[in-house]
Amino acid sequence: MQANGFPIGVDTHILLQALLQKLELPADLPLLPQYLSPLLAQNQEQQAFLYTQIPYWFYTEIVQAADVGEKPDTGPLKAQGSTPERTDTSGALANQPASRKERERMVLHLSGGSLGRKGLSFAVPEVSVEYSRPLLHSLRQLRFMTDTGRRSFDLTATMRALTRRGTLEAPRWRNHRSHVSYLIIVEQNIHRDHRAAMVRQLYHTLLQNNVDVLLFSYHTDPRLLQAAQGNREHSLRELAAAHTDAILLYFGSNDHWMSPETLTPYRWTDTYRQWAQRYWFPINPPDRWGVQEEAGAQIFPQVLPFTSQGLQQLAQSLAFSDNDEAVSFDFWPQHIDYNHTEINTRWPLTDIALFFSPPLRRWIAACAVYPEMNWELSLALGRLLSPPGLNLCHMEAIGQLLRLDWFRLGYMPPPVRYALLQEWADAATLTVVHAYIAGLMRQDTRFDTLRQFPAYRMQLALHELMAATSAEEKQSLSEKLKADIEAGHQPTDLVSLHYLNEHQISPLFFVVPEELTDYLESFLGRPAASAPPMTEPLKATANGHEFDMIPVQGGTFNMGDEHGDLWDGCRPVHQVRVSDFYIGKYPVTQALWKAVMDGKNPSRFQDDDRPVETVSWDDAQAFVKALNQITKGIRLEGYHYRLPTEAEWEYAARGGQYHKEGYKYAGSDRLKDVGWFDENSGKETKPVGLKYPNQLGIHDMSGNVWEWCEDWFGGTEYYQDCKSKEPVENPTGPKSGTHRVFRGGSWYIDARYCRVARRYGNTPEY
Repeated sequence: MQANGFPIGVDTHILLQALLQKLELPADLPLLPQYLSPLLAQNQEQQAFLYTQIPYWFYTEIVQAADVGEKPDTGPLKAQGSTPERTDTSGALANQPASRKERERMVLHLSGGSLGRKGLSFAVPEVSVEYSRPLLHSLRQLRFMTDTGRRSFDLTATMRALTRRGTLEAPRWRNHRSHVSYLIIVEQNIHRDHRAAMVRQLYHTLLQNNVDVLLFSYHTDPRLLQAAQGNREHSLRELAAAHTDAILLYFGSNDHWMSPETLTPYRWTDTYRQWAQRYWFPINPPDRWGVQEEAGAQIFPQVLPFTSQGLQQLAQSLAFSDNDEAVSFDFWPQHIDYNHTEINTRWPLTDIALFFSPPLRRWIAACAVYPEMNWELSLALGRLLSPPGLNLCHMEAIGQLLRLDWFRLGYMPPPVRYALLQEWADAATLTVVHAYIAGLMRQDTRFDTLRQFPAYRMQLALHELMAATSAEEKQSLSEKLKADIEAGHQPTDLVSLHYLNEHQISPLFFVVPEELTDYLESFLGRPAASAPPMTEPLKATANGHEFDMIPVQGGTFNMGDEHGDLWDGCRPVHQVRVSDFYIGKYPVTQALWKAVMDGKNPSRFQDDDRPVETVSWDDAQAFVKALNQITKGIRLEGYHYRLPTEAEWEYAARGGQYHKEGYKYAGSDRLKDVGWFDENSGKETKPVGLKYPNQLGIHDMSGNVWEWCEDWFGGTEYYQDCKSKEPVENPTGPKSGTHRVFRGGSWYIDARYCRVARRYGNTPEY
């Protein structure tokens, strides 16, 4: 379907899957066009196409493929029009019921893709892109007249000359001129690619300015091209024969042009040379042009970046053909515009933020709200969030977004989405975006049909809940949603699955059932959830070394564990109330220890990114004293560093106010997800932060290394005393003793000792 211009989004994929599972194929094959056309067709042409092609797609290609094991290879250059002979659906094979395996193949045939124009989950309004005046002027200059090289007999001029002179030495001829035409080829391997979508936007802008232009795209093979209008595929040779007089503008990579080993062009690339004027706009910005682009310049000697400056230079080059220097491969890497260089998305968000203004950061975070990126939705959100006097839907602003591979690939990894929503988006922005999407869903002309699907209703309910502003409305919506989930109405669309999987960092106002959490994690993995901060996390510095302090909002919790052994000191369970505090995001690393302790490193497993170990409680106190001396007056007045109390440690390990009841370990009920212990450590410590954090965003509180606390160790009798006084306010342990507390387990010990409730103690010099 994708090859024929029908993009499939995550929501539509699920709806189609549910539909196909309810039908008995191939017996219900005649009903498929009636069911699928309203979901997929966006115009009458596509509807007619579906009615003729659906029986072939779902019978010949799928059922036969199930019989032989896989779909036959029809060759890389096979056009859609050259289809194999259809199977007679009236024969015996057509009357056989489809097996479960065959139905699964049908579902797999629909996987992937993205939301298409006008959306398949909700109708997104069209938003036009604004261009600067100089760029728009350059684009209009592309509409100019040129000699065609053809002449014809000019009867009028001939008769005029004959009348004036009385004799005619030679007939008069007329040179033919016409508007220059353009052929755009764009690589679009991923339907959500915003760069390819921007090329399509450029194509529509040229059409609106009366430029004669055609657009073709390809997915994997640049020799097979899909027209912007229509569903038939065209071969590259066919286009070269029909449009050889056009100016070729190629937007894409040259990965398929040449051998990856020798970087020599394949012979078929000679077809490109049939266009006398051809310009190449590589995917990479000029700062990343290298041997790959240099090899591609053998075929496309005129190379430009896809920026406003590059498009203006295209118009200049066409107007003044002797100005070839600015379109050569060597020119742009020597004249790099650092406002258009690629940004490494593996950098911390704090570093990436330096490249973007606050409105752009807000827009990027808004694009992260919906789990599947979509060009139309990105533009609509840009218009929605544009501050007065600034249009975010401007080519220059979009060019800034394209510096991030999230938009070029059309995909944000879940941890990136979570971080963007927390660090770059305020609560008001998230409310506005969810309300906007909920409004789009309700305004969809197909709403009465779509709301019959549970997946659609679930997604709408989630958007409306997260858009609610009053406490009463939130409570009402959350109770209804919780009741639906507890009644067994599990979400089936990936969007709802994503939202529910993020329940720890989104305002769902109820605890997602444990069995549903396991279901979500089996699909999507654990989110790197963190609580809404009471204040901003602190970036602390000690002798030039930065480290992170996470805010922990105080509260009441049940300390201890009734399931523990009597001798491990974690019974009885008792209520404890702690005040706000900050705690390290990671265990103290060897790099931080060395920065504070004059380069000394007592650790056995030497590595700056690993936690410091082989450290006594007395050593820890010396470290804290030195740290306070170094940072005196640098950070917030009134704050000082110390070890956490035992109650603070357990409260933070459990996730503070965002803890999940029943979790044995810091952030999970599965230790392998959050900690290093004897089964997975390889008999050594590991660099901090490699495992999932807990609900507060704190790493390695279960496993890796034992962690000292401030308190003297008190046994079972101490907890029994606390039980009689509950809730206990900010307990600090017994007033004296022989042992200090350490908690959390380590790399060399089994899972039992890594429980958040498990308690241990030893002498301060141990």
